[in-house]
Amino acid sequence: MALSAALVTVLLLGWFIYQPASNSVYLLDDRTNLSGLASVHDAESALQFVVSGSAGPVGRPLSLATFLPQAAMWNESAAPFIRVNIAIHLLNGLLACLFFLQLTRARSGEHPNDKLIAIAAMALWLFLPLLASSSLMIVQRMATLTATFLLLGLNGYLYARSRIESHSGTALTGMTAALVLGTALAVLSKENGALLPVLVLVMEATLLKPPASVSMKRWRTWGLVFLALPTAAVIVFLISYLPYSEDTVLRRGMTGWERLITQAGVLWEYLLNAFVARPAAYGPFHDAYPLARSIANPATLAAVLSWIVVIGGAILWRRKYPLIAFAVLWFITGHLLESTTVPLELYFEHRNYLPIMGPVFALSYSLLSVTGQYRNVARLAIVAYVLMNAAILLSVTSLWGKPLQAASYWNVNSPNSVRAAAHLAARQMTDISGPVGIITLQEFVARHPEHAYLRLHELAVSCRVASERDYTSTIIDLEEALPSIEFDNSVATMLDNLMIAISETDCRSVDRETGKRLAEAVASNPAYANNKRHMSSYHLLMAGIAIEQGDHSGAMRALELARTAKRSNLVDTLIVSRLSAEHRFDEARNYIEEATFQMPLHPLRRLSAKIALRQLRRQVDVLEMQAVNDSKPDAIADNG
Repeated sequence: MALSAALVTVLLLGWFIYQPASNSVYLLDDRTNLSGLASVHDAESALQFVVSGSAGPVGRPLSLATFLPQAAMWNESAAPFIRVNIAIHLLNGLLACLFFLQLTRARSGEHPNDKLIAIAAMALWLFLPLLASSSLMIVQRMATLTATFLLLGLNGYLYARSRIESHSGTALTGMTAALVLGTALAVLSKENGALLPVLVLVMEATLLKPPASVSMKRWRTWGLVFLALPTAAVIVFLISYLPYSEDTVLRRGMTGWERLITQAGVLWEYLLNAFVARPAAYGPFHDAYPLARSIANPATLAAVLSWIVVIGGAILWRRKYPLIAFAVLWFITGHLLESTTVPLELYFEHRNYLPIMGPVFALSYSLLSVTGQYRNVARLAIVAYVLMNAAILLSVTSLWGKPLQAASYWNVNSPNSVRAAAHLAARQMTDISGPVGIITLQEFVARHPEHAYLRLHELAVSCRVASERDYTSTIIDLEEALPSIEFDNSVATMLDNLMIAISETDCRSVDRETGKRLAEAVASNPAYANNKRHMSSYHLLMAGIAIEQGDHSGAMRALELARTAKRSNLVDTLIVSRLSAEHRFDEARNYIEEATFQMPLHPLRRLSAKIALRQLRRQVDVLEMQAVNDSKPDAIADNG
């Protein structure tokens, strides 16, 4: 009864602690991944949103589907989305508690403190300040929902395994079903779900013993098929990313080797920030994390060698020190996809959401297994530690709930972060005034001239706030700098924002021709000219300018170039819309028919393309009917 009350108390406390952050705002990839919610109005558009995800090779349709009930709330307050995320986090806390309980019993049988260990580990994990951003960045529902299905799979596996001594055949079937179904659902939420068999292998290799009721040959065969082979597939997949292509190196600014050795230091920092609470270390902006260029650097070498020793020791002595081995190997396994060779950004706190469960369980199990005179001291220590983390977490969530204050705090603690500076400027423009935000951008560029492209954002802002300042020198500096700046993915977005601002406002800072020259300056940069995605965006930008200038043939040429650079549903839509606007309906239909034979092989992206083309066919029919109806009065007048 007391433990049940403790469980409920922990969950209620978790809800209370996270509530202040409900006043937070959209951040980073929230709008990029979820803006399609604005177009959801029926079953077909809902399906289109679910299958059109571009984050990762799978597209994460299951995660996207969870946003559909809130489609009508999109672009308003972020609070409803954040509250759902908090609820998922608390649900995961319950699933984690069950997982820790089953893992304790699978390792120790009827441990006298099994429920206490499970609740303590859950509370410790639930209140880790390092994990706050996992729930407070809306789009990271993808990470937390993946954990939901991974935990369901792990719990199902352990439940079935607990019956293997009495019902070996049924148990193996249940274990297999939990692995297959859990992996499938988790992968459809985020690619990390593929790690479920590897995580189970870690459990089997460290904490669990082979069942006596199953012959060793049968047990090894089953383990080979359902655990070892999937693990080998993950390793082969990771190796396949090395070496990075020239385009990847250009886009990410690092080689595969550089990323790998950098991650050695990142992983140690994750552990430090997980168990030694440092409020200044937490936040959404880590884009300025330093890249390790050479292993000869003493700190980098120490980080790499220490992990080799730790991982090697965990494997060699996994039976002698199973709890330590489990903590190490679980943590490393949980980071296999995002913290090794896959060319992602270097550092994000949410990547620890599941991996940190291993060390948390090991710590809780160790402290609550202490007997003798130090038993009460160990219990008091873990309670105090949990409460301390809860208090720090409350300070973190309270900060997130004050957007302007949070933006300023993050900017101060990440002085080299472009994103932190841009976010602060955006908040200042919203909550104070446009000129204040412009000053923030200017000060950042003055300190970091290598980020001169941020001045494009400054110009866009100046248009919207009707700045009286003369930006001639800024424009000249940009025209000189843009042809040679280092590649940055955000430049295309900033150019788009600038041209939109010019079109939508009576901009005194920069005119359309100047914006066009700046875009051409970027396109002349070899780093951008060799990037298909950027060049497609550039040609789309030129098409928009041509349409505004009444140059319809120029617009079509630009759209064709965009399609040549990188075909997409957006490019197809714009081309068909342009042809229809010029009453070239037969050409539009022919284009759609041609596109049906050039759809991607990826099943979800193929489905997305089919839906988009079907919508385009209807659009062409509607526009042609409108054109016919519009021409009827003229025909009547002529006959009269």
